[in-house]
Amino acid sequence: MNIDIENMSFACNVKIVASSLEICYTFVNNADSDAGIFNVIPTPKPDGTSSFNPENAYIDLENSILHIRKTALAVPEGLQVAERIVPLVTVLHKGESFTEKFSIDLPIEVCNPYRRGLLGVLCPDGEVVPIAKKTTRRIQVSIGMFKLTPDIKLHEVVCGNADIYRVWPPGVCVERQAIFSKSFELEKPLQVLDYECVDMGEVK
Repeated sequence: MNIDIENMSFACNVKIVASSLEICYTFVNNADSDAGIFNVIPTPKPDGTSSFNPENAYIDLENSILHIRKTALAVPEGLQVAERIVPLVTVLHKGESFTEKFSIDLPIEVCNPYRRGLLGVLCPDGEVVPIAKKTTRRIQVSIGMFKLTPDIKLHEVVCGNADIYRVWPPGVCVERQAIFSKSFELEKPLQVLDYECVDMGEVK
């Protein structure tokens, strides 16, 4: 029950504007079924509620490539998790399109809870924080999507004007996930703050 990739159009562009990296992507669903986009990554607020800021994304630096992901992340080998993190979903109906724009402040800080957790296992006496200064010219933007079928239940999340949903069962949606990606090469290097294990007394 996988998404019809050939009939799903994906376009994306990036640009540096002032002190941020701006990303804009569009899906056009020409397939014969609705789809769910894993594009909403909630973050906790001090009062226990969640923020649904569109700027939230998973960010990593791998082999000198800056990866910006709105996907259900794969759990790395060697890391045990109590519960898999599954983003919330925007529904893209068949015959319709969806565009999202978001920006990431410069310098860009990596943000991957699984990678940080794995590094933390190797850093029992310190803290893993994004302070290691690196640069890259290469960017890859990836968005996860899956086919919606009658066995998938959508539970609406109240968050202002956006129509977003939790999915059930989440594991089925993650297994069906197709990842759409586009790569870019910048003219000038971009500064990235990567994870580093440090004594918190040294962080300034």
